[in-house]
Amino acid sequence: MRSDTVCMRENPFYVNTVRDFRDRRYDYKRLTKTWKKAKAAAEAAGDPVARKEAADLETVYDSLQLAHKCILNSFYGYVMRKGARWRSMPMAGIVTYTGAELIKDARKLVEQIGRPLELDTDGIWCMLPASFPENFTLKKVSGEKLKFSYPCAMLNADVAEKYTNPQYQTRDARTGAYATSSECSILFEVDGPYRCMVGAAAGVAGCCRRRRDRGGAQTMRTMPPVVTLLVVKGAAPDATHTTTTVVLSRCCRRRPRKASCSRSGTRSTSTTGAWPSSKGSS
Repeated sequence: MRSDTVCMRENPFYVNTVRDFRDRRYDYKRLTKTWKKAKAAAEAAGDPVARKEAADLETVYDSLQLAHKCILNSFYGYVMRKGARWRSMPMAGIVTYTGAELIKDARKLVEQIGRPLELDTDGIWCMLPASFPENFTLKKVSGEKLKFSYPCAMLNADVAEKYTNPQYQTRDARTGAYATSSECSILFEVDGPYRCMVGAAAGVAGCCRRRRDRGGAQTMRTMPPVVTLLVVKGAAPDATHTTTTVVLSRCCRRRPRKASCSRSGTRSTSTTGAWPSSKGSS
């Protein structure tokens, strides 16, 4: 097994840049939630001016946090790009290896409680028993309420135990001395629950039935509740495909089209996830 180390003790510009973008994104996410609550309060008070201002600021901060997310996602790809100033294949390998180990550890933990549904590069879809504790709210002495997800805290405790660096050193720019501390900046957060993810293409082996009709939003509102029940009950794929086609035809008020071959030759319905399920991402 090949091993490598990337030390940024002397010049941690890459780590610091990623951390700055991450922290700034968290600030924008907090502001998005703040103005979302302000919008709801303005609606309750019947103040259209305040509601419009809050809605505009919510959109601005949500756009900023999404932009920072896109930039953060590009950092890993940048270190693998030939000709890039920050190119470092050892760092890219460490990132992929650490991420893979994190998700595999999360899967082992979830398997002791519920059922993992899908593993992603930075997250895990899982289904937990209804009896398992999920969300808790703590009330501080000041009266402020603190909400947290128990499954998320459980995953983060596991990550902190295995991936904390107890000798992380930060250089003081004024004195030049190094301060040693424990550092673990990897955190899971809950993105769910998600009811279901069902694609708009219903396929059979070697062929593809696709509906490109107007009223797509209405179709996607109508189709998931019907098809989800079949998926959860374990219906056969053919039955799910047939029901999808019937529902789509009913929404679009057209008769089912004849199946036609796609360019790739095969396309199938995407039924990733289950109902209910949650996704934890790091």
